[in-house]
This record gives sequence, structure tokens and C-alpha cells, in this order.
Amino acid sequence: MYRKIIVLLWSNLLYLINARTLVASSSAKVSRQGTSYASNAEAALSVLQQWYNTGTGLYDTTGWWNSANCITLLADLVAVDSNVQSTTDQVFTNTFAQAPTQNAKKVNEA
Repeated sequence: MYRKIIVLLWSNLLYLINARTLVASSSAKVSRQGTSYASNAEAALSVLQQWYNTGTGLYDTTGWWNSANCITLLADLVAVDSNVQSTTDQVFTNTFAQAPTQNAKKVNEA
């Protein structure tokens, strides 16, 4: 299910980027579609955030690499949809504070 959420979020993000690009040079119809894609991306983000662990700064069950992919996705999404700014600010701040300590723990335990 986690992979489906990531795929959904990425696909809606790509549609959102394309729709916003077209809005600049096209009709209001595209704008309405862009809003739909933004809504879908925001809904997918809400589901993705259910796996975010504030204690570790990582996404549960993903490991550090796929957590980094999720963080990249958040950065890409906030670049085209400012409605997610508060979520991304919290995640970025927390991840940069917590995640490095998680990686160090694993290295020291090995």
C-alpha cells in the first residue's frame, strides 16, 4: 500500500506541474483540472504522513533511502502547491534534527 501512495502522489504531482504549466498559456478548463490534481496530491500527502515518525524523522517501514525519496517528493510538491507549506516545513525541520541521530545509532550498533 505504501508504494501505491507514493506512486499516486508522484503521478498527481506530475499532473499538477503539467497543469500549472498549461494554465499559464491555456484556458480556465485546465485550471480546474489543476485544482483537482492538487487536491489529489494533497490527499495522498495526508495518507503518506500517516507513516511519518516524528521521533525518528523517517517514514516507518521505509528505511532511510526511501524516506529521503519521500522528503524529495515533499520538496517537489511544495514547489508547485503552497497549500502544503506548513506540513513540509514541519517535516523538513524535524527530519533534519532527528534523522541524522537515527543513522548514527545504526552505524554504532553494527
